[in-house]
Amino acid sequence: MKIEMIGLTDTGVVREHNEDDFVLRPEDYVAVLADGMGGHQAGEVASQLAVDVIAENVTQRLQEVGTRESAKQRREALRAATLQANADILQTGIDRPECLGMGATVVAVTF
Repeated sequence: MKIEMIGLTDTGVVREHNEDDFVLRPEDYVAVLADGMGGHQAGEVASQLAVDVIAENVTQRLQEVGTRESAKQRREALRAATLQANADILQTGIDRPECLGMGATVVAVTF
């Protein structure tokens, strides 16, 4: 099966800079989109961290269980990867005072 994915973000009319980020991995059947929380500290850092951590962790976890993953295994991999991204974002806020309070909303899919 051939999968084609296309992504596009836009700054919009309210903000001066874009805090969106996304990762598309059709070869791994994973797509992640994050939007930094507008008006919050370092939203662009949080969104980039979220998409990178989730995409990498989902890919790694699914490679560990083999090529015939069940829907349940995919859901669990996505859930665990999202929790890891949340932990990494919180820790980055602790380690880097300029990022304290940062956050992002996330939409992710694996199929």
